[in-house]
Amino acid sequence: MRIAKVIGTVTLNRAHPTFECARLRIAVPMMLDDLQADTEPTTEDLVVYDELGAGIDSLIMVSEGGEA
Repeated sequence: MRIAKVIGTVTLNRAHPTFECARLRIAVPMMLDDLQADTEPTTEDLVVYDELGAGIDSLIMVSEGGEA
């Protein structure tokens, strides 16, 4: 599990019906140095499934792996 910062929203032309109450967000995983120094992260972007309504610049928890 990692902490990530939401930097954008994915816009879909067509979406599966299960996406009705959720959004796809673009997030950047943050390292400990980024959190402590309040700097911008420099890692690759992730697309995350958001059911809770995180906004731009929100810090979120991202669970990765086959179990997620």
